[in-house]
Amino acid sequence: MVVSPSFFEKFGNVISVSGDTNSNDVFDKIFNKSNINIETHFDVFQGIVTGNNSVFIFDEPEQWKNSNIENELLHIVLHGRDFGKWIIKNTNRRIIYLGSKADINKYPETKKYFLPHKITLSKRRECKNGAIFWYSLQWARDKSLLDIIPKIIIQNTRNERLKPRIVATVDEIGVYGSQGMNFVVPKTNEYSVYFLIGIINSKLIDYLFSTKFLNLAIKADYIKQLSFPKPSNYFINELETLSKSILNFKKSGKDTTVLEGQIDNMVYKLYELTYEEVKVIDPDFPLGEQEYEAIKV
Repeated sequence: MVVSPSFFEKFGNVISVSGDTNSNDVFDKIFNKSNINIETHFDVFQGIVTGNNSVFIFDEPEQWKNSNIENELLHIVLHGRDFGKWIIKNTNRRIIYLGSKADINKYPETKKYFLPHKITLSKRRECKNGAIFWYSLQWARDKSLLDIIPKIIIQNTRNERLKPRIVATVDEIGVYGSQGMNFVVPKTNEYSVYFLIGIINSKLIDYLFSTKFLNLAIKADYIKQLSFPKPSNYFINELETLSKSILNFKKSGKDTTVLEGQIDNMVYKLYELTYEEVKVIDPDFPLGEQEYEAIKV
């Protein structure tokens, strides 16, 4: 197949070439220039890089409960494996959050804890170049953004062969996260995380990351390239309702297959995919062509 140079430019020159004409038409709709880019309304960034997880992160409750660390510095922290699609599974871990401007002398118990690790922590690159204090997190991220709820969290490391490729949920309790995950945080009131999580967790976006953004990491830079057509108020309300229902049902272990299928169908229609294009993404798509065309968005 012969393609023009612009084919690569629209994907940031970072993705693979795969698929047929139908799949390329799908990608054109996902990245249509008239779409609304996710960065217009959301901040997207990778989780905290500590520079030494064993010092900054406690994996078990007994560890942080017995540490005497000042409580205001301890925050729930997740690794990518601590949550699944639509659900948070483990909230036992804690991170000591000390940003680049923190004063360790204000926290005597924490200082006492850190002192035995001073030599090791001082060898980190950001300490050597003077960007952070020896006791600070290597890349702490913006605490004001981490504290926002609700927000979307997405697994960062995900083998290309694993299904689904995109694993995301909504944080409603205020978690921090390690470098093994990404955050999507609202910065306007135009679109909610309950609207966006439906798009991100859809089969359409999963197909994109399964065929184009082929990398072990679900990079924040890839997520920033996502965009969506302007939705109707009806669509927004329906998608938010479905997403909230799935999140609540997952907490009680209920099956959400039907609701997730409804979201997939709505997202296909939002991007104006033809029936043939939907069948490329989902060969087992259960609806007939007339049923699909009848879906209202």
